[in-house]
Amino acid sequence: HLGFLGERTTPPFALVRYKTRFFEAELPFGQEPRIASGELTEGRFFAPAAALASWTRGELWIVPPVLSLLEA
Repeated sequence: HLGFLGERTTPPFALVRYKTRFFEAELPFGQEPRIASGELTEGRFFAPAAALASWTRGELWIVPPVLSLLEA
């Protein structure tokens, strides 16, 4: 299952503007997600509430578009 979560665009005052679409994927029972090598320097998987708690404690940096989705 792949579900559309929404779209965010950087504000007009930004030097570079991006339109980003966000999706959620539901894995079949027993499967685990993995971090693909390449573009990322590191990656982790969090439940949304755990990610927000880590951000609130200052342990995790979350960019504003992702933060707004986690809070929703």
